[in-house]
This record gives sequence, structure tokens and C-alpha cells, in this order.
Amino acid sequence: YNTVCWDELATSDLEGAKKFYTAVCGWDENEKSSNEYLEFNVNGTLRGGARPLSEHEAKIMPSYWGVYFRVQSLADARVAIEKNGGEILTPVMNADKLEFQACKDSTGAVFSICQYEDEA
Repeated sequence: YNTVCWDELATSDLEGAKKFYTAVCGWDENEKSSNEYLEFNVNGTLRGGARPLSEHEAKIMPSYWGVYFRVQSLADARVAIEKNGGEILTPVMNADKLEFQACKDSTGAVFSICQYEDEA
């Protein structure tokens, strides 16, 4: 817990990003990938993903990387974030067994917190 657990690229060119990171970093596409979401493996381990920028994002920002920190409890993390000058930016969102939300630290840096149970 309390460590980086997922990296995600939001990009204006998903296919171009796939080619770039495969060539530069040697990442492999995960079999769970789709046309809308690319999951990638690093040394055979699922490590992150990439998705197209939303229409709104594409109008206001360039492609970017996002980082997700795994926490034991979203509720406890939210309290700690706000108590220490951070801000909660989104409601809780779900993706399969994962719950997450975007936040901002006390310096303005954006990140996400996530909670999930390990598979048995």
C-alpha cells in the first residue's frame, strides 16, 4: 500500500504511443487491450495502460501521464489528503474491481488514489 500501482497515458495518438513505447521501452501489449484502452506489460507483468484523450481533454491539454497510488482505504486517504492541504477532484469511479479518484496535492500536482483487493 501507499505506493505507485498503475501508470496511465492519456494520448491524442494511441497507436503512435503504442509504437513509441514498444520501441523505446520494450513494453508488450497485454491481451486484455482493446481499441479504446491499451494495457501494457513490463517484463511480463501488467504495469499500466493508455487511453485516448477525451474530446474535452484534447481541447485543453496535451497528452499526459497519470500516476495511481494504491491505498488501503479511499475514505481514510481522502481525509488525510484534505487534512494536509490537498483536494479531492472527482467522485469515486469504478473499473472492474478497482475504485479510484483523482486528487491534487498541496502543491497542485494531480494524482489518483485507488483501492482494490488482491486476487486470491
